[in-house]
Amino acid sequence: MPVRKRVSCMIFIILTYSVFITWNNIFLNQDSMYRPNEQAGDHDTVLVIHDDRVETEENSKLESFDATDNETQNNSSNSEEVYDPCYPKSFVDKLAFKEGDDLTMDKAIAANQDVNTGGWWKPQLNDCIPNHRLAVIIPYRNRAKHLVTLLKYLHIMLKKWNNHYKVFVVEQFLRAGETLQGADGVDDFNKGAIMNAGVTQALLQYNYSCFIFHDVDLIPESDRIPYMCSSDVMHLSVAVNTLKYKLPYRELIGGVLVIPTDIYIQINGYTNRFWGYSSEDDDMYFRMHSRDVKVERPPVKDARYTMLKHEGRKKNWRNHCIMEHNQKENYTDADNDGLTTVNYKIVFQYEYKLFTHIMVDLPSPDKSQCKWLYVDKSKPRKGPKKRRRNYVRPRPRPRPRPQPHPRPKQPRRPPPGRPQPQPRRRPRPPPPRIPQTRQQPQPPNRQRPPFV
Repeated sequence: MPVRKRVSCMIFIILTYSVFITWNNIFLNQDSMYRPNEQAGDHDTVLVIHDDRVETEENSKLESFDATDNETQNNSSNSEEVYDPCYPKSFVDKLAFKEGDDLTMDKAIAANQDVNTGGWWKPQLNDCIPNHRLAVIIPYRNRAKHLVTLLKYLHIMLKKWNNHYKVFVVEQFLRAGETLQGADGVDDFNKGAIMNAGVTQALLQYNYSCFIFHDVDLIPESDRIPYMCSSDVMHLSVAVNTLKYKLPYRELIGGVLVIPTDIYIQINGYTNRFWGYSSEDDDMYFRMHSRDVKVERPPVKDARYTMLKHEGRKKNWRNHCIMEHNQKENYTDADNDGLTTVNYKIVFQYEYKLFTHIMVDLPSPDKSQCKWLYVDKSKPRKGPKKRRRNYVRPRPRPRPRPQPHPRPKQPRRPPPGRPQPQPRRRPRPPPPRIPQTRQQPQPPNRQRPPFV
């Protein structure tokens, strides 16, 4: 039998068998549902199928399966989506924010009249009872216009998500004779210590469920950003306009960070050793990574922010040195540097309409050289020798460009219909020239002519 007929016969047998099984199952089910109870005969067990449950009669004993009915009801109830009355019912997608607007504190207060003194608010809905209470920590220093703009839109976002919240603005105190910038060009600003002090003062007022650390120069562009507590750490400022709405690297968690209180206490907060700009947020990421704490991020299309214009700041490379050392040691010394060891004094604490202002006095900054970069001068120094004072480095000579390998020229083919030229024959070399021997000149004939 050819192969094609064998394949067709096999397919026909399989289809016939499947149709027979389907028809048999349907017939048996219908027969069992509508057939009256019969004698068991040789069997001791009789199955009586009802509409909702199955009863088994074995040796004249009935066993009920009410527990299975209860489980199926519970599973059906759990499969349904639970409605959260505090979740926003609608979104605007974009906030009416323009960077050139001249905002004042009076305009910001007029836009948030329902906020209570001290910067706290809770929803007034009958069916919405928030399960969490969050605190917003804003580290601040000499940016009044940015703070007014942020407070106006931040309260709108927090009320949109029906949070029970309070806003704290923590500022570093300037002593007499001090300036915003140190003599070495590095800011005398300790962002990590300020945020640790803000968390400590907030926990003295209420046992908050989570904290939101918010930079003063980041304004949200959409109301879909989840300003709410979660069980994990969440980095909200994923897409910023100055970074082309892209995340430069995975370890970046600066800007806006939501962190539960128990996790913040577990990792001992931010470090207190960093003075100046940069590195405290990256150090926080590696701290959480050493304690197996994961960071979540919302979608990029929703978490978009606008950074307000501000002057550039000088980086402190000493902070990078300390962070690299902590990474090598896997942050074993994190318990001795952070929330439990922050040293500060409260100058004053005052409640305004939209926020609670906390003025914090920190000790004098420690800007000593990183001890892990110490170089032993007794050992010979590797590298180029010290040049003269008026030494002018010669200009390096340009390197010759590599010449491309010459390709042999291909003979041009004439168009069709024309006689093809015959290839040129290489001319024969001339025969070798035989050197001729030079004849010696003969002496003149000195014989005298005959006498005439």
